[in-house]
Amino acid sequence: MADSNYDGLGRIDTVIDTLSRTIHFNYDANGLSSITQAWAGQVQHNWARFTYASKTIQTNFTGLTVNGPQNGSTIHALTQVKLADDSHFDFDYTSWGQVWKISQYTGETSAHLLNYRSYNLPTDNSSAQSDCPRFTVRHDWAENWNRDTNGTAQEVNTLFDAPIDTALPDNSLQTVVMAKVKAPDNTYQQIYFAGSVSGG
Repeated sequence: MADSNYDGLGRIDTVIDTLSRTIHFNYDANGLSSITQAWAGQVQHNWARFTYASKTIQTNFTGLTVNGPQNGSTIHALTQVKLADDSHFDFDYTSWGQVWKISQYTGETSAHLLNYRSYNLPTDNSSAQSDCPRFTVRHDWAENWNRDTNGTAQEVNTLFDAPIDTALPDNSLQTVVMAKVKAPDNTYQQIYFAGSVSGG
């Protein structure tokens, strides 16, 4: 069983496992900067390193009052997680402050893209929204996967239908909310919730 220790700000500081190996959580002005461990013959081994950037918020809501970061303000956003082998995950943000793409790269000097997952969120504020932007399609791509006849890797899409009011299949409840998720192979799941889309 591992023991956890915390710093004066209540943040996790170290985790010590049953073999007395200690994992250190290191912080700087940005927040969590790295997760390290002392190895024999090394000053430290980096398990993970974290990079942040300021992202400017630009939204475009109709008929809503924003409760949170205002247009022109910035948020402190995680933009990269680098692992021990220098492979890394990069995070791309919309002007609304939402992550719309996560990409994984190899750890070589000339790193190349291994895979990504992206969502059809609006990346800028050119289109007004009446609510928080929500995705309806998830795109997945991976190197050397799902190739076409020319050998080029192709995206696959998972579709998310907007919730609708409907009846349960057995008609035991006349008004419920149904959400539908359709996989790339055209199989799908229908999920039912009590209530209605309007909240009634």
